[in-house]
Amino acid sequence: MKIRSLGCLLLLAWPWPLLAADDGDITALLARFAQHREFVGEFKEYKTSGLLAHTLELEGQLIYRAPAYLEKHIHKPYDERQIIDGDQVILEHAGEPRRTLSLTSVPEMKIVVDSLRATLAGDAAALRANYRVQKLAQADGWHLRLTPRDAAVEESVREIHISGNDIGIREFRIVQTAGGESRVVIAPGS
Repeated sequence: MKIRSLGCLLLLAWPWPLLAADDGDITALLARFAQHREFVGEFKEYKTSGLLAHTLELEGQLIYRAPAYLEKHIHKPYDERQIIDGDQVILEHAGEPRRTLSLTSVPEMKIVVDSLRATLAGDAAALRANYRVQKLAQADGWHLRLTPRDAAVEESVREIHISGNDIGIREFRIVQTAGGESRVVIAPGS
């Protein structure tokens, strides 16, 4: 469950009208991200699932350093750090031994993490390699809908929505095939 929550990091979508966006439009949007090598922001995450009686709410900090470092430090309701550096995943939970595993050993998590890292790195080719990418209209910024190309991944992740304004990601939402979802609202750090 903790491993899946890391995959759910990163992370929106109500019915936005479809905007006909060509590849150049998406590439131009992502190219703006490539100019930034680091991001630090505060987040609030809302998880729903048939296994949860209520929405689970998490708060903490996200850190990204190009090209492949991603950290999610949960402060509330418990203390936990989830660090991905390249292919290595480190899980630290207060009072428990540190765990390390390979990102490639958890394909559902890898595809989700790769979508966030590719967006933050401005790597349109990497994003398109794993997803069908659509840019949707949004009055106050931009919105991407990613649909997995891999049928095995699509068994657990139906789609990923990433939205933002100017150069920042504002929300990241993962919609699971079984009906649960994780919605992460991000605010730039101070």
